[in-house]
Amino acid sequence: MKLSAFLILRSLESPIRVPPDSETMNGEGRRRGGGGDRRDLRLSKQQKLILTAEEQLESKLGFDLFSEGDRRLGWLLTFSSSSWEDQDTHKVYSCVDLYFVCQDGSTFKTKYKFRPYFYAATKDKMEMDVEAYLRRRYESQIADIEIVVKEDLNLAMRVSIACGGLVFVFIFCLQIPVAHQARIVQPQAMLNEVDEKNHLSGLRKPYLKISFDTVQQLMRVKSDLMHVVERNQAKLDAAEAYESVLTGKSKQRPQDFIDCVFDLREYDVPYHVRFAIDNDVRSGQWYDVSVSSAGVMLERRTDLLQRAEVHVCAFDIETTKLPLKFPDAEYDLIMMISYMVDGQGYLIINRECVGEDIEDLEYTPKPEFEGFFKVTNVKNEEELLRHWFAHMREVKPGIYVSYNGDFFDWPFLESRAAHHGSRMSDELGFKCDQNQGECRAKFACHLDCFAWVKRDSYLPQGSQGLKAVTKAKLGYDPLEVNPEDMVRFAKERPQMMASYSVSDAVATYYLYMTYVHPFIFSLATIIPMPPDEVLRKGSGTLCEMLLMVQAYEANVICPNKHESDPEKFYSNHLLESETYIGGHVECLESGVFRSDLPTSFKLDPSAYEQLINNLDRDLQYAIRVEGKMDLDLVSNYDEVKNAIMEKLLNLRDEPIREEFPLIYHLDVAAMYPNIILTNRLQPPSIVSDEICTACDFNRPGKTCLRKLEWVWRGETYTAKKSDYFHMKRQIESEFVDSGDGQISKSFLDLPKLEQQSKLKERLKKYCQKAYKRVLDKPVTELREAGICMRENPFYVDTVRSFRDRRYEYKGLNKVWKGKLSEAKSSGNSIKIQEAQSLVTGLAHYRLQDMVVLYDSLQLAHKCILNSFYGYVMRKGARWYSMEMAGVVTYTGAKIIQNARLLVEKIGRPLELDTDGIWCALPGSFPENFTFKTKDSKKKLTISYPCVMLNVDVARNNTNDQYQTLKDAVNKTYTTHSECSIEFEVDGPYKAMILPASKEEGILIKKRYAVFNDDGTLAELKGFEIKRRGELKLIKVFQVPLLLPKLTEGSPLFRNSIVCCHNNVSYGIAVHCYICWLYGGQHPPCTRGAPWWRRVSVGRTNHLYPLVLYGQHCEAPNVRLPLSAGLCTTLYKIKLRLPLTSIAFR
Repeated sequence: MKLSAFLILRSLESPIRVPPDSETMNGEGRRRGGGGDRRDLRLSKQQKLILTAEEQLESKLGFDLFSEGDRRLGWLLTFSSSSWEDQDTHKVYSCVDLYFVCQDGSTFKTKYKFRPYFYAATKDKMEMDVEAYLRRRYESQIADIEIVVKEDLNLAMRVSIACGGLVFVFIFCLQIPVAHQARIVQPQAMLNEVDEKNHLSGLRKPYLKISFDTVQQLMRVKSDLMHVVERNQAKLDAAEAYESVLTGKSKQRPQDFIDCVFDLREYDVPYHVRFAIDNDVRSGQWYDVSVSSAGVMLERRTDLLQRAEVHVCAFDIETTKLPLKFPDAEYDLIMMISYMVDGQGYLIINRECVGEDIEDLEYTPKPEFEGFFKVTNVKNEEELLRHWFAHMREVKPGIYVSYNGDFFDWPFLESRAAHHGSRMSDELGFKCDQNQGECRAKFACHLDCFAWVKRDSYLPQGSQGLKAVTKAKLGYDPLEVNPEDMVRFAKERPQMMASYSVSDAVATYYLYMTYVHPFIFSLATIIPMPPDEVLRKGSGTLCEMLLMVQAYEANVICPNKHESDPEKFYSNHLLESETYIGGHVECLESGVFRSDLPTSFKLDPSAYEQLINNLDRDLQYAIRVEGKMDLDLVSNYDEVKNAIMEKLLNLRDEPIREEFPLIYHLDVAAMYPNIILTNRLQPPSIVSDEICTACDFNRPGKTCLRKLEWVWRGETYTAKKSDYFHMKRQIESEFVDSGDGQISKSFLDLPKLEQQSKLKERLKKYCQKAYKRVLDKPVTELREAGICMRENPFYVDTVRSFRDRRYEYKGLNKVWKGKLSEAKSSGNSIKIQEAQSLVTGLAHYRLQDMVVLYDSLQLAHKCILNSFYGYVMRKGARWYSMEMAGVVTYTGAKIIQNARLLVEKIGRPLELDTDGIWCALPGSFPENFTFKTKDSKKKLTISYPCVMLNVDVARNNTNDQYQTLKDAVNKTYTTHSECSIEFEVDGPYKAMILPASKEEGILIKKRYAVFNDDGTLAELKGFEIKRRGELKLIKVFQVPLLLPKLTEGSPLFRNSIVCCHNNVSYGIAVHCYICWLYGGQHPPCTRGAPWWRRVSVGRTNHLYPLVLYGQHCEAPNVRLPLSAGLCTTLYKIKLRLPLTSIAFR
């Protein structure tokens, strides 16, 4: 053997240095095996005092510990991690505190003992040895170890572990004598490699499930093993190959067993989440709770659906402030606290800041939003806080509600309470976490409505303040006071400030009860988290929690969080970033399209001829596939066919026409989830040629591999790969500034993230100096991804179950809405009374409650369903796959682009969305038709525009390779066709407004307004009203004034406004309500005055159209052209009105 090969292999053979136990366990004077550390086995006096104080406070606030007695029925409000001490042994155990609400409104809590754990992966057939070693090493830390068999779908890691050793060995074979080379390719070794790569062979991997009594013990052992695992993963395969080549079977020494641990799994799952997943416990569910010597037993009551009546307190505070400053808790005072508890309002007045006593008052903005407030006037702020804390302890709310309370109300209350010598955590149990920006308690929920608005309300960022949300969601205009006037009004107009204060409490309470409460607790029934976390976590996190639940049920081991490779190259250049091309969005036309104004169409006769030829095919598809009906049972097939045929023939024969348009939005229902389901897409199913080659089912003519395209996009540094590694070797030999104020360190001693940061920083400087730019132009590349049709469908089944469950809840919601509508419209007092109270099982339900329940459930499922696609590209996702995300978006873009090709031949496409197409079809185009059956019991209503698109989608996107496991023992599969991608129609609408750009030939994407027939705004995208930081004048001008008027008044023709003599009420055709103020006065305008005027504004002359409310237009049929240049000129006037947003056809 050559010396170089020997030295390399010798270095790989060297075992990892296992530090002495005193080093490994991070303790002082610990014994071998870690048995010396018993700090977590007993509670210190301080910990006991803290736990005792918490228990006393929870008992004072209504949550007494249920430790013995008869079985109790409770609705789980929330749960949190805790600990308890065994009175006999004085050992401490981690547990979960469960807080319940009874049917009579009383509350109690229980302590559920549960052992935290994680999984460890070892070398093959080394599980028993490693288990024995770990038991000795962590004798007093580990409670139990058991060997469990799990299915691992993380192919990337598995293949790298399987073949990594052989890769190293074959490289070194060039320098190893032939006698040793023979040992490398033993049949058994090759067989093991193939088995590992064969992801459908049914091979499951054994893991060590290491359990602990406390979370603290888990964290210590995990921290210790993580360092070992990192080193073992780097040398495992090469060392193993070297031993098999040179020494044959080597006898393992006891200290080397730790080297056999090469992976840890599920070590970062929060303790309370782990408990909820393993025990199938969810907030918002009813349970029969019983306690025995064996512990707490929970039995879910699936027959009880209605939520418990929890005490809810919604509050808001008003504070003093300095002029033009934000309130500062260091010196500003609380003027008022207004709050509502279960519909009853209260107001506490601080007379230090308020000019006079306030009497009881009422604020009822709408009949259904009553607000009767009892007012208490106190001397100062300290008494105000003391009174509010006492009242909260008296009413014992289970849920506290605020609007942006995490950021302002709670921290301000906590600071002011501390200023007066009291602790809010001792009074109410709530404590602010400055790092997380949250205020939480263990036994009660704090649900900040602002978090729901940001994530789930679908309101634009510019409309997420309490006032805007109240108007949008509750349907009334709340009281508003300028923040700069509040302190003065409290002295001068105290009654007005009191009304303003209670208006915020009313809005917050009813916003929560109407929207947030049913939504969050519906979501909490399926997500293994307490309501506080369900509200605040991102949709990606919720999706991951759900996948972890499904993985546990399917006995699938969860992968670790994804970490991107910092040294990835493309075309011999280091990648700075890589991603995929997303959905296709495009604006095709601009202007004002209205259903009551003629629009010109230039149709393609050949397209209509094709529709006529395919009419039987399309209608039969609608009956058999969409309607799931037998064609022979339809009684009026020919009648419907002839009606459609007649319209299509008329359109074919007269392709050039001008008629009223049908404005439709043709979108794909749940497009991304249905693409996932149709193509069996999931991260574990993305396979490479190497994996397919080793598969048992890799035979000629195989149908289990489906190839789908996607577009990759990457940005690379200008430096070449050789430049990068030269620079890396150079910096590794240097001492660099660590950045923390300490002396310089060796580069290799820095943390990995800091090493990468400094290396990238030097690389950028080199690129700029050598190549005059840092990055090359982005590169796109059409790639192909292989999708295995036989992989364990754990991810796909999760998506399908949620889609089907959402459809089920939508159906039930329609049923209950029908019952409620029938009861109200009947006029029968008995049915109305039944609507108020419906007896079902053991609970009394109101019909309205059931409508809200199922509506919130279907919305909660929609929220998660739409997250499955985006989750796979989320940073740190456990199930990560750029290929899958790229395939989903590319497939969706092709579906929409193919639909556009048809629509532009039979109508006018206006805008392409990610999942749909806005279009204007001729008014005589076939729309809705109803098929009747011979028994007249069933009817099928179809939308012809949808049917013609769905047939094309089915032809181009049906997956004929979809396979399902039939026999798990013999590994046999059944194949069928699958396509759940379908268009649905929204509309027709009254008008669609698409603004033009200032630049000729350029159209603005994602910027349009759509109106319903009743004049209400159906959809708005891209306008300033939806953004933060825009002038309020612009927002007021656009939506309340300009856009609605574009749906009314005189006809609009191409490039001009036609003014009619009788149009008195709308000024000049499009009535904008704009008065340009010149010197504080209206410009002169008289009957018959010319429409164009030249006025001097500063030093520049500007042309502008004079549009005055109520002015007569006495020049009939005079056209006023509005060019892009004029709009640009108008935009530059001081008011900066966004007239560029208007385009007239």
